[in-house]
Amino acid sequence: MEYNNAFLGTLAAPAYIGSLPVSTDLGGGLALSEVCNILLLPLGGAFPTTWSDLASLQAAIDNTDTTGGYGKWLPGKGSIPASNVLTAPMGRQHLKKVGAEYQLTFEVPIYCAAYYEACRTIQKNPTYYNLWFFTVAGFGFGGQNGIRPYYLHCDLPKGGSDNAVEVGIITVRWRADGDPARVSMPGLNGGTDETSELSITMYRQAFPDGDTNVLTWTSNNGTIPVSPNTRFWLHSNGKKLEPLVHYTITANTGVGESTITVDPILHTEGDRYEAFSFN
Repeated sequence: MEYNNAFLGTLAAPAYIGSLPVSTDLGGGLALSEVCNILLLPLGGAFPTTWSDLASLQAAIDNTDTTGGYGKWLPGKGSIPASNVLTAPMGRQHLKKVGAEYQLTFEVPIYCAAYYEACRTIQKNPTYYNLWFFTVAGFGFGGQNGIRPYYLHCDLPKGGSDNAVEVGIITVRWRADGDPARVSMPGLNGGTDETSELSITMYRQAFPDGDTNVLTWTSNNGTIPVSPNTRFWLHSNGKKLEPLVHYTITANTGVGESTITVDPILHTEGDRYEAFSFN
């Protein structure tokens, strides 16, 4: 049984809790926890020299590679519930923690045929990957060596509702002593670390006509969030698009309005768009 991030065992150092802030009034908020990207790096691929450095991490990624020499960066949305703690009996009344099992469920929009084929490949349970995952708050998880899963699968369900769209649902399972190392990566999602304040207002605007790829945002007087790449969402026919990849935003293009420009290659006449802003 392979474990990640090992720190249990007879040779482990005493687990003393380190220094904590004296006051909990830190002037900030709680970090948003939704998983928004995963990095799958084949064993033997170009490993990041320093996983906590954004440039080093990006150097290990090449989505156009077909040789298995680089990692694949997958956008989507996902979650990891509380772990299933593994224990062993120590006498009649005592239990010892010997590890934990984790599961990441990650939904990938099927933007094109290449994404569909990537999901079909993952159905082969290729466990010769190291994995890192990243949240909308700009945090990376996995440590220098990444996470080694023992189970990797992708479902491709077909919904029956009128607005159902194709998605791949990736399931990753691994065993570890505890949660992976975390590091802040400013700029990972195009902005600074995102937090959830006590009050966040959501603004929505629909573009049902679908006659153009240039959309005029007028909701909230056309105001764009400070970090638009994480706090502004654009959906096309129910699928969430990726900022900077599938669309760009230009703020204050007119009085009370900003402009959203969808990549014309992705746009088809009749596409229905829906935008959400979180301020």
